[in-house]
Amino acid sequence: MKNQGPFDIVLRHKTALAMLSFTELSTDIEQQTQKQYQGQEGVVAPNLKLQKE
Repeated sequence: MKNQGPFDIVLRHKTALAMLSFTELSTDIEQQTQKQYQGQEGVVAPNLKLQKE
């Protein structure tokens, strides 16, 4: 495990790290392209800088 962000993280004994939830959809989803992912290839660290539109 590696912290990819600029902030310190403290993990304590028995602290939950993640939770997954799967839900079956009854209809197709519709959403616009998310600009922050355009041009991204592969897995990269998150961009934590605030971007103005």
